[in-house]
Amino acid sequence: MAGAACGVLPDADFLLYLLHIDAYSGTYGHRGFTHSIGFALLVGALGALLAGRHPLRSRWLTATFLALSTASHPLLDGLGPVHPVFPSANGLQTAPIKARDDGQTGRLA
Repeated sequence: MAGAACGVLPDADFLLYLLHIDAYSGTYGHRGFTHSIGFALLVGALGALLAGRHPLRSRWLTATFLALSTASHPLLDGLGPVHPVFPSANGLQTAPIKARDDGQTGRLA
């Protein structure tokens, strides 16, 4: 369950839209920081800390599993592994899951 939750966690940035904040621009907008490798590593580290008192090896496995689960989301969105640090190199040639136009701004959702 934790892996599935981490897989969809990067899209929690939709809350910005619900709060009437421009969810499509800036570092923290949609497909911004939450769709980065740094965010995936942060989620993995926090998950390992919250996992409780387990041997160190178990915490490393937990951190790795959660980080990879979180990182799978931006890769399936078609974003490169260095997104958004190097925006010019952020797109993969093909996206396993195609993005759609949001119908309002002409940007991809």
